[in-house]
Amino acid sequence: MQHELRECDTVLDMQLRDTHDPVGQRVRALRLKHALSQLDLAAKAGVSRQALARLELGDAVRPSTVRKIAAALGVRPTRLTIGH
Repeated sequence: MQHELRECDTVLDMQLRDTHDPVGQRVRALRLKHALSQLDLAAKAGVSRQALARLELGDAVRPSTVRKIAAALGVRPTRLTIGH
């Protein structure tokens, strides 16, 4: 199981680096579509508001953070990383 998680993290990390449309823009757009503040989404996802803000600004974050935010928004992580 841990091997699967590491492999998934690697794929998600590659998608985060290889995207041309910033992940942060997709997160922000979905957050606003759901009428959530950064604080509300961060609490729902179980991450810090600072981590969410960094992601929206285009900074690198852990793949696990992206997965938590995706789950809180009701989308797959790939929706955030590659737009599908």
